[in-house]
Amino acid sequence: MKAYLLVSAVVFLLFAVVMFVVVIGHWGDSQSDRWFNLGHAVLGVGLLALAIWAFRLSRRTATTPT
Repeated sequence: MKAYLLVSAVVFLLFAVVMFVVVIGHWGDSQSDRWFNLGHAVLGVGLLALAIWAFRLSRRTATTPT
């Protein structure tokens, strides 16, 4: 279970980084849609929250002997 949580946390974190890179890449464009940037920023924050939650759960989860 701990390995699953760590992998999930890393995947969520990578997607959050991608969302923030997209927002930063489109920030200065005069033709960019502000709702596009806001939507990606909200998705990035949500993914970051999920990554933090998964990391915290993985720290609390005891390793099970196999």
